[in-house]
Amino acid sequence: MSNLENMADLAIIGGGPAGFTAAIYGCRAGLSVAVFSPQVPGSQLVKTNDIENFPGFPEGISGYELLDKMQQQAEKFGAAIYDESVISLKLLPDNSGQFTLKTETGREFAARSVIAAMGAAHRSLGLPSEKKFFGKGVSACAVCDGFFFRNKDVAVIGGGDTALGDAIYLSQFASKVYLIHRREEFRAADSIVKKVRQNDKICLVLNSVVQEIKGDKSVEAIAVKNVRTGEISDISVSGAFVAVGQQPASELLSGFAELSPSGTVEADSRCRTSVPGLFAAGDVADPLYRQAVIAAASGAKAALEAYKFIKER
Repeated sequence: MSNLENMADLAIIGGGPAGFTAAIYGCRAGLSVAVFSPQVPGSQLVKTNDIENFPGFPEGISGYELLDKMQQQAEKFGAAIYDESVISLKLLPDNSGQFTLKTETGREFAARSVIAAMGAAHRSLGLPSEKKFFGKGVSACAVCDGFFFRNKDVAVIGGGDTALGDAIYLSQFASKVYLIHRREEFRAADSIVKKVRQNDKICLVLNSVVQEIKGDKSVEAIAVKNVRTGEISDISVSGAFVAVGQQPASELLSGFAELSPSGTVEADSRCRTSVPGLFAAGDVADPLYRQAVIAAASGAKAALEAYKFIKER
């Protein structure tokens, strides 16, 4: 199975820390490996400006640089990287146990085993005005778009590590950053909460939810409701950065493999799913931790299990 244009021992769907780590382990085990990583690799991690908790980088590293190094390492060991989305995954009907994958360009691949490592996507606020102004002041990526809001007031919506990290990052450019969170306490790590509270450019708007995003051609203000008093007030901003969690990118496996009610792929401690030969790693199968180092570790486990599965058939 050496012709990766048509066949691979192992196909990996997703190019985040789980996918690229799986590719490294798969190649090192002697498997032919194809990784399908559309557009920007590791779509969540690549948007993180400063990662301080990934082992081996005491000075910190950007998500983009970390993923780029992982991809280079996977390619060094022979992984073939395809900048394409997989739109269909099926088992061959001949009882061979092989999988077929079809990409957005219409190309088809066969693989003896598959690792699902699609990660997770940003959740939205569910507001019509959010969709209306997306790309016109509304963004889900502070690192991507923060520069455009130099010397302007912006808002960050959310209360986890990502939201607080975005607020700190944006404070380098913006005049003021309103951090809007529906609760009194944050879900983020204490260390990052401390940094936020010590940042004079960050204004905390707690116990509050966004009711509407207002503007003409672009964002001009957000209407915020205090959940305790019911009072609604407008905050004048030029940008609104949404960081309210993630949704597992598991749509491809709907109806094919077992999913949890929240959308994560059901996988056991050995990354095995309900479909023999299909393994899941990273945020697409992790409803709890969603950390880069844990995703990478699960990618290694999934590759080792895939190797064992292939060799035992």
